[in-house]
Amino acid sequence: MALAHGRLKVISRSKRNTVRALAYRTGCKVYDHRDGELKTTRKKMHEVQHVELLLPQDAPEWALELRNFIVTDRPKGVQKFSDIVEGHEKRKDAQVYREYEFALPREFTDKQCIKLANEFIQDQMCGQGMAVLANFHFDVDEETGERKPHCHALMLTRRLTDKGLALKKEVDWNRRNLGAELREQLVAYTNFHLKMHGFDERLDHRSYAERGIKLEPQPKRGTNIKAAEIREGNNPQNLFSSATTEKAIAFRETKLRNVCRIIRNPDIVLRDIVSKHHSTFMWGDVEKVLNRYIDDKDLYKQVEQKLKSSKELVLLKYESVKNKDDSIEDRSIYTTRMMLKAEVSLVQLAEKLSKTKCHEVSVHKVNAVIKQFDQKLSMHGGLSPDQKKALQHIAAPNQLSCIVGYAGAGKTTAVEAAKAIWELDGYKVYGLAPTGRAAQNLAQSGIPSQTLHKFLKSHEEGRCQYKARSILVLDEAGMVDTERFDEFLQAVDDLKVKAVIVGDGAQLQPVEAGPAFRLVTQKVGTSHLEKIVRQQETWQQEATKLFGTLKTTEALQKYHQNGYVQFIEEKEIPLAEFIETRNHTKIVETYNLSRRMVGNIYHLMIEDFKEANREEKNPYYHLQSHKDYALYREWRDMKMACATYMRENLEECRPLMKELGVDPYHFAEQFVDKDLSFKEQKLEAAHLAHLWKLPQLDPYQKKHICELRDQTKKALIQEWYLSFKEDPHKSHLIMTYSKTDTAMLNEEARHLLKQDGIISKEEYLHTIHKEDEDDFGDKIVTKEEKHFAQGDRILFLKNDNGLGVRNGTLGVILEIDRHKIKAKLDYTGDIISFAPKLYPYFDQGWAANIHKSQGVTVDRAFLLATYETYRNLAYVGMTRHREFVKVFGSKLDFRREEIFFKRLSSSQEKLSSLDYVRDYDSINFPNKNTKLQEILNRLGNELQAIRFVSKQAWQSIAERFLGKIPEQQEIRISQESISEHIRAKELLENHDTENDKLHKKEDEQGYTTRSTPIPNSSRAFKDEARSTGVRPSTEKEEFKKPLSSHKMVQEPQALTSDNLTALERIRSLINDHKLAHTEAERRQIEVTLNQYAKELYKQDPTLKSIRDKDKEMTKQIRAILFEENRSKQIDKNYER
Repeated sequence: MALAHGRLKVISRSKRNTVRALAYRTGCKVYDHRDGELKTTRKKMHEVQHVELLLPQDAPEWALELRNFIVTDRPKGVQKFSDIVEGHEKRKDAQVYREYEFALPREFTDKQCIKLANEFIQDQMCGQGMAVLANFHFDVDEETGERKPHCHALMLTRRLTDKGLALKKEVDWNRRNLGAELREQLVAYTNFHLKMHGFDERLDHRSYAERGIKLEPQPKRGTNIKAAEIREGNNPQNLFSSATTEKAIAFRETKLRNVCRIIRNPDIVLRDIVSKHHSTFMWGDVEKVLNRYIDDKDLYKQVEQKLKSSKELVLLKYESVKNKDDSIEDRSIYTTRMMLKAEVSLVQLAEKLSKTKCHEVSVHKVNAVIKQFDQKLSMHGGLSPDQKKALQHIAAPNQLSCIVGYAGAGKTTAVEAAKAIWELDGYKVYGLAPTGRAAQNLAQSGIPSQTLHKFLKSHEEGRCQYKARSILVLDEAGMVDTERFDEFLQAVDDLKVKAVIVGDGAQLQPVEAGPAFRLVTQKVGTSHLEKIVRQQETWQQEATKLFGTLKTTEALQKYHQNGYVQFIEEKEIPLAEFIETRNHTKIVETYNLSRRMVGNIYHLMIEDFKEANREEKNPYYHLQSHKDYALYREWRDMKMACATYMRENLEECRPLMKELGVDPYHFAEQFVDKDLSFKEQKLEAAHLAHLWKLPQLDPYQKKHICELRDQTKKALIQEWYLSFKEDPHKSHLIMTYSKTDTAMLNEEARHLLKQDGIISKEEYLHTIHKEDEDDFGDKIVTKEEKHFAQGDRILFLKNDNGLGVRNGTLGVILEIDRHKIKAKLDYTGDIISFAPKLYPYFDQGWAANIHKSQGVTVDRAFLLATYETYRNLAYVGMTRHREFVKVFGSKLDFRREEIFFKRLSSSQEKLSSLDYVRDYDSINFPNKNTKLQEILNRLGNELQAIRFVSKQAWQSIAERFLGKIPEQQEIRISQESISEHIRAKELLENHDTENDKLHKKEDEQGYTTRSTPIPNSSRAFKDEARSTGVRPSTEKEEFKKPLSSHKMVQEPQALTSDNLTALERIRSLINDHKLAHTEAERRQIEVTLNQYAKELYKQDPTLKSIRDKDKEMTKQIRAILFEENRSKQIDKNYER
């Protein structure tokens, strides 16, 4: 997780020429009437990919015309904009603009970046009445070739009026906390779009200090600052080179302070940065962090070596891979001592609380409430046996209880009944949840609720009002990370209250490190709600259980076998006919479609190769052997044929490229020389785009417009329409992944129903609000205008106790006009009325986004499956129905059935360090350093920091006065890092096999393991992995040894005649020696290594068979044989 970059500043005449500042941001030449000069900058027009004037909702007519003028003719439009703004400022030190510059995700396409920024600016700036000129710079780093998309949002300081700008400036827009507000909202919008587009990354608006990271965020040093430093004769790459500009000085000082912090205490790299969001990591993750802060190669190696020998570093699993060049790549898994200790503490505290007796409730009161709810729910069969068992479980006198339930198993009903039980005995019940939305849902059960973060903060500050007779219900506990969960249990222990945690292991994972819910339920035990009350068919209930136990593929197969999954063939593309008839429109559409297909097939082939062969460094060279390669070539050839035709007919195709959103730079990349470097290819593509005058994309136009699933959507709508006509009294719902598909299917459904008279033809246009929350509880509000009519389905998007609706409630509009809507709710049959201006949180309800469908229950559901759908979405989308759900997928998305099962089963599981350790009860943490050792370590680190500063200062002096340019040092990240969710998939799926092999190996080696019964795990983890089998402890004296699952050193056996086998063994032992963490382990490896080398020497005294194949290894073997005494002396000196 990264910090979001957003900076608010004032652009005034006192510090710079404001017209030149506007020219740089827009890429245009702008005339300054004050000094009569034409202002130009090094930023050319083609380098500013998009400029757009965003206006408040009540903008006057002249402002709308100016906005359109900027779109059609940017230079003239920007000039007119500058004249208007500058003309209203009279003071020579006037504050002309207020600028908010913010970074955009480099993972996004240009179109996605523009859409994100527009939504953010429109809601958060224009919503306050500001007019904003948004300038998008999609720069490419000249050194690394990485994209650096960002936006310069120039906010006017005056409101718009019918006659121009207001006479007085808006004082409220200059408030001090505006920057913090915009930063927090920017993170919320960005995280929402990252989640919507299927990216795992998340931003955090909190500072390093607020997140507990003892480093300073480095100030931004842009290309203009670097250029200014170079003009002054300074070297921006040198940390100690002279700096002239204020920003360069701030950047240098902050970076120097961070480097010194890392030198003084290297463990902050492990503790505060690498393990902040992942409990386990690989060495490549550590190298990335070091590379971010340290430029000096020698210092980099020294700090890396300190980290490898740090007591904070814990080896969980040893694994090394030999590359083709005989180099050894470390793929071991690590954690930190602090993280492991926190997870062990969490589990032990949970076990202690579960055994503590308190908050006893009489049995007859429990039975009375169960009987009462049985009567209340008699129409639905009363409480299920699972719900009754759950009530008995959480009403038991234990300080900590857990409930785990599938979707549709009645968790909410069970909590409502439990609340009634506790209140009969005089207890007060309160709710907690990780997000505001979950807290609102819990409040619908009549439980006063707040977010977990707010509760923990009030407890930390001593303001918590909960007493010993309070009961806390933590809902959606699966989204809580280890640190927060541990703080929650500590608070429960301090306050002596009872805690009930409710969740589902198959739901969303926590943002920060650790699957705490799984660890707690695995140790404490839970009450499972396994009886599905929503679906009636037996095989559907079984499928829901399979979804809940993460056996998504098996669940999907059940629906496929029963005929509820259809793959629709799209129309064949007659490209030859298009070219012959010169159908330019269809050719450009085909180019967009083929571009998307080429990308999807290519990435899937790479993914398949990486899964099949983890050791292969370059799977790209093996694409031709993949079964989809022929299809990939077919689509690639089609894309190239379309691109060639478009280049030959640019005059005719240029307006169509603009209309259909063809990315000009990607189009030009088809014709660059592929032998060039990545950076050179990017520069040549930009040159060609400028040379051919390829049109820049309109801000309101989507990129790469093409219809990928036309026939699939038609089949879905037709099936839905037939079902609706057959039984209109049944509730129906269409679900999709993207908002675009949702809006289109809603309109298609309404069109069909208006023809039949089911929906009135008299429509009313209403402005609706959509409110979402990111992982930190930040609200995101977007506004849209949509038509509604009598008979329309309506979907409520926000809980409202006064109306009696929840987020996801569905209903039918009975009456509607411009000021009021009357609707009948599906679930209760209640008729409600509301004013859309007071409650604007609703939408058309025929089709809905899968995210918005959570909590909805309907009779019949229809799901449009796409390439972007993953396991959590499939779980939600295919468990909303009572009678059936029909799934439709395009064969362009799922050309083979196994791709459908693979894509919809993809997981984002998080790992815990305890997943690699079975018997963590017997873990003995190593003793901390003594005070003397701490002082000596600190002194050594301080001396190293002084040495580093002195060395860099001397290099700066030599560069400045002697003309000696320091040699550029390139630090390469040598170790590959595999994402945690990929490792989780491998670990959980192969646990049984690995354990069997591991136990067999330990038996052969003579190591004893203590057989420990596996504690009850959460049903999600237990059923997916089939066991909690992780490595047991083999030693109690030292900690790192039992956690290490690498090969234990064995007594050397007699070598075979094949010396290559011995050579491989010696290589492995040498690498083990490098990675050994304890002196005893290092010496044991040295003894074994020496014996292997002597045995090899006896068989081949000249070492000729090895010398011819590996001269470097021969030198190492000779050193082992003949320089043993010298090595011992070196070790003694090192220890001293």
